[in-house]
Parts: sequence; structure tokens; C-alpha cells
Amino acid sequence: MTVRFTAHTPAGREVLLAEGVLGETVIRADGNFYADPSVVKTDVLKRTENTYTCPYKGLCYYYSMIDSEGNAVLDQVTWVYDEPMEGWDQIAGKFGFYSHDMNGVTVSQTED
Repeated sequence: MTVRFTAHTPAGREVLLAEGVLGETVIRADGNFYADPSVVKTDVLKRTENTYTCPYKGLCYYYSMIDSEGNAVLDQVTWVYDEPMEGWDQIAGKFGFYSHDMNGVTVSQTED
């Protein structure tokens, strides 16, 4: 199954943020999707100062989608746990996406 994460900008543009195969380059954990950096368009993302500390996964950093000039277009479209707490190693360094439409990002799944 292929999973795609698409951003919808306020100007009406659609930008593919990530696309991968479930169970290979995209995994499910704690109700969310986590994509390997190799399938994420990191050139349109910028790490922000916004963080969240999950009581059982630890500290994550949010990323915003940026335009070609480096300006934020959509805030908090994905997040990364660089060093998650014990038991969550499978999400380390992967880009997290909600399993439902959120923050201007939609998720779609297609059978291969």
C-alpha cells in the first residue's frame, strides 16, 4: 500500500511532502504514520523552534512547510523525534504525520 502526504497551501497549491510504502518506508505507530527521511521532500520543510514533549515518546521537533524563499507557508505539518524514549526506537529520525487530515496536510492510501 502506498501512502501519500500532501500539503494544501493557502494559495491553493498542492505539494507532495512524502510518499512511501506502508511497512517499508512508512510505518504506523501510536495511531500516526512515520516516514523515512528518504521518502520525504525535506527541501520544502524547515525545522522550527516549536517542540512537544510526549510523556512516553519524549521530545519532538515540529517542521513547517516553506516556500522557495524559506518563508513558512504551513506550520507544524510534520514532526521528528530525534532520540525517542526507550521502546520507541522505530520512529527515531522519521517524519511523523497524522493519520487524518490535519494542519493543511491530507493523507491518502492506495493499493499497489
